[in-house]
This record gives sequence, structure tokens and C-alpha cells, in this order.
Amino acid sequence: MEFEWLHANPWPDTLATLNKKYQILLSIDMIDYDFDLDKIYEVLLEFSNYTFMPNQRILITQSDTDVYVDGSDVGFTLWNIYSILAHLDIPGEHIIYLHHHTQQDESIKIAKSKNISPMQNIYNPYVWLPLGTDVVNKNLSADLIQYPYMFLSGIPRVNRQYTMSKLIEQNLHSSGLIAYSTEVTYNTHWKGKVDKAIIENAQSVTLPDGLHLRTTRPWTRIYEHLILSDNQRKMYNKYSNKLTSLKNSNIKTAPSTPNSIDRYQPRFSQIALWDLVVETVGDYPYAHLSEKSIKSILNFRPFIIIGGPGQLSILKDLGFKTFSNWINESYDNKKTFADPTISLVYPKPTKKSLH
Repeated sequence: MEFEWLHANPWPDTLATLNKKYQILLSIDMIDYDFDLDKIYEVLLEFSNYTFMPNQRILITQSDTDVYVDGSDVGFTLWNIYSILAHLDIPGEHIIYLHHHTQQDESIKIAKSKNISPMQNIYNPYVWLPLGTDVVNKNLSADLIQYPYMFLSGIPRVNRQYTMSKLIEQNLHSSGLIAYSTEVTYNTHWKGKVDKAIIENAQSVTLPDGLHLRTTRPWTRIYEHLILSDNQRKMYNKYSNKLTSLKNSNIKTAPSTPNSIDRYQPRFSQIALWDLVVETVGDYPYAHLSEKSIKSILNFRPFIIIGGPGQLSILKDLGFKTFSNWINESYDNKKTFADPTISLVYPKPTKKSLH
């Protein structure tokens, strides 16, 4: 089975409902287009000064992260969409923006600055991840637990480097089931798309003068920065440059293999109690849940999610119960990733902890 873990799609029921209610003239998935600003402009160009019927809509979906330079700014993707709509005189009320962040206020703010009507913002936290049919119910056994927590880190982004440094500072690194890599790897699939877009755009439509869009060089959806106090910065500088790759001997299969069981329910996860989940982004204005958090649920592991604010709130809104009976979950309300009041302390693994 082929996995495209970066490509999370809205639930089919969601799309079916929208298609039943509206005539969808065009569907744009920003995960395929936001690296190619010329292409976004090109596909929307045909609707410049278009006379929409009341029931007609353009559907734009956004299921990944966005670039926020600071907490008071707006996201690059949303900025670009509104800039193009305003330039082409496309009314925002005929655009459905389906996303998994609660961006209503931000959307209205940008629309006002562009003197355009806001898009129809539909908050849709449900996304489809291709889990496969071999993800099964797990038999839990407290007798198997050897470690109080596990920490599985992928690409060594700043938020993960900071977390690893914090574990070392508090002398928690030696007690956990850890897989940490210092090797910077990039998704060749997306790099190929970006390179191809650069070549194609050199021979096709170009953005008109006066239309200013926001991007990064090299292109990315992750703006890596953390708001740190002086003491936090000293701690980070002390440990981060000395980090080395390590992998616990009990981790026999990588949690990113194509097989569903190895990817989402690796056997080694049953020997650790808590799952320390460091999400895709650190200082981010919205909650962002990816497969990293979903793994904890599928593995029946209690978890601590370190990332943007409101991660646990979203899960509760979706009907999940979390673990406030065992830990202080006020961390979910912190606005910054490295809030100085957060201390990584875990309960000792006991049979009672699993009940």
C-alpha cells in the first residue's frame, strides 16, 4: 500500500455534502499548489470578473501548516489567496475555504485589509489519513512496560531539538524509549514538484506587476523559530549543538515504514507508557494535529502533545477524553512552545496507571 502522509484529505462525507449543496466549479488543494504561486494565479484567472450564480462555489482546501513569521502576522497561504482574489476581482463569498485550523478571525482580518468580502470559512478538523485495514485493536499489558515514556523524533526541527535538549537538562533522556535523528532529510517528492514548477513557470504564465505574494526561499511550509527566554536560549545553545543520533535497541522497525502496523502501531510502543508527541510545528498560532498524535491514540498510549495551543481542546471537541486525572494539562493553553512554566515530568509506570 502506498502512503502519502503529507496529503491529508477531507472526509468523503464532507465533500459529498458540499457537492450536494453547491455547484462546485473548481476545487483547489493548496497542498498541491501553494509552492507554485504562478499556478494558483493561473487556475483562478479564468474566474476574473466572472458572474457567479447564487449556488456556485470555488472550493479551496488547506490541510497542512502555513508560514507565520510572528504571532501577530497572518499566514502566507491565506494572504496569497486573498491577494489573488482581490487582484482578479473574485468575490470571497463564492469561495469555500475548508481547513483544519480555526482561522475565521484571521480570514476576516485579511479580507478587510484587501477590501474584499470574506470567504466562507468552514472549520473541518476531520481529515482522512490512509491507515489501511491492518490497523487493529491492541491487547494492553502493564507487565510489558519498561519505560515511563517514548519520544520518536523525525526531521530534527528546532522544536524537537529544544525538546531533546530539555530532556537532557532534566536528566530524563536516559529513562525514555527514544529514537532521535540529527540527519536532515527532505521529502524528495515535494522537492521534485518545486523544481518542476520553477522550470514550467519560466515558460508559462507569470504574476502581473502589482500582485505581491509571500513565499520562502527555499520553499517551505515550516517557519522554524521559538520564542525563548534568556535562560531557555542558554539551555538550548548548551545542548542542541551536542545532540547526536540515537535509537533505543528495542526499536526494531522505524515508525515511518509503509506497512500500517509498523507505521501506526509499532510493537515497541507497548513497552512505554506515555507518548511524548512533539508535533510538526512549535510556535504556531493554531492547534495542528498530524499522524504523530494519531499514533498515540491508535497505540492506546496516554500522551502529552507539545506544539501549538489548543491541541487537547480540539480532541475533546471531537469526543475524545484526555488525561487531566493524571497530569496537569494546562500546558495546552500556553501560547508559546517553550513556555518557561512547563516542566517535563512523567508519572512512574504502574499497573494502576493503565486502568
